[in-house]
Amino acid sequence: MGKINKAFGIENKTIYQRLMSSLKDKTLGSKLLQRSLKFFIRIIEKLFNKKIVTYHIRPRFSEDFHIKSSKNMDLKSGILIQGPIDHNKSFTIETVKLYKKLYPKTPIVLSTWEDEEKSTINLIKDLGVDVVASKKPKIEAVNNSWKNVDLQIISVKEGIKALEKYDLRFCLKTRTDQRFYKPDLISFFLNLMHSFPLKEKSIQNERIISSSFATAKYRVYGLTDMMMFAEINDLKRYWNVENYSNGIYKYTEDDKQDIPPIISGTLVGAEVYLMTSYLKEIGIDLDWNLKHYWKTLGQYFLITDSNSMDMYWNKYNKESEFKYARTYEYNSHRLLDFSDWLRIWCNDDSLWDTLRNQETWERSDDGKLSRILI
Repeated sequence: MGKINKAFGIENKTIYQRLMSSLKDKTLGSKLLQRSLKFFIRIIEKLFNKKIVTYHIRPRFSEDFHIKSSKNMDLKSGILIQGPIDHNKSFTIETVKLYKKLYPKTPIVLSTWEDEEKSTINLIKDLGVDVVASKKPKIEAVNNSWKNVDLQIISVKEGIKALEKYDLRFCLKTRTDQRFYKPDLISFFLNLMHSFPLKEKSIQNERIISSSFATAKYRVYGLTDMMMFAEINDLKRYWNVENYSNGIYKYTEDDKQDIPPIISGTLVGAEVYLMTSYLKEIGIDLDWNLKHYWKTLGQYFLITDSNSMDMYWNKYNKESEFKYARTYEYNSHRLLDFSDWLRIWCNDDSLWDTLRNQETWERSDDGKLSRILI
């Protein structure tokens, strides 16, 4: 480079100048990280030469996030973040800061629990966020692992109540351990609703939009409950269900049946309980098969890709960008994405059930659950 610089009359930098220039470069850390990742990926791909490995880097803290939304107008929408505060590297607080950057005019409600640290709650309130800190109820859980379903239902209900005072039309419901980096996300959802209106009039006002991440393709009534964007009355109706610990008994034949019940091979867990409760609420009879599940997704919901929202979940296999969405070892992917949903909406005969079987569960004589097919 020295000869080239001299030819163009450019003065070469000394080692000291190069060092000082590097220290001032705000992207230096990212560049070093990318170089390191590329180096290790080359080694990994040599060891596993049948695999292709890629990576993606996101900023952990809001101060390093510089993307802006092009629309800062009031879109009659609010954001509900529900669940226990994620204290790992201030994840929930940094998520709130990021949303305040992207949506400065959008009301944000955090619905959590009163046993959270007061200092953290006050810090979030100082960011201009309404905090609903509910008292945890005493839940006589049918099984200790299912009590979190009750807590989620309660925190969503309380959060929607807090948002209703803003006279909003739409609501984005998300979780304290999840984050969406995509700017103009609310505009994106509204455009999807406008482009794909409900085909039939019902008591539902607009489509309920949910994420491809955790929306199972082969689990009957397996719509994810993690993230939803909906008209606020539709969202309120979706979550206006009995607590799981009580309502689940409506799915059993008698009081002696084990909880959670299994119907036609489908385990009636959190997502299944919520979706089926809603379908019954709007007058839909349940068939408990994949064809009916896919049909209802096309009629009342819309599945958008998690990468379209630049979604990150700070839990379970978080190092994997696609998590369970891309499983190339099987004939069909485990999750249902937008292109799949579009085929349903277009009445395109998918024949997915010829590629992979329905997820099924069974219970042993001693009550132990096991998944036969996934």
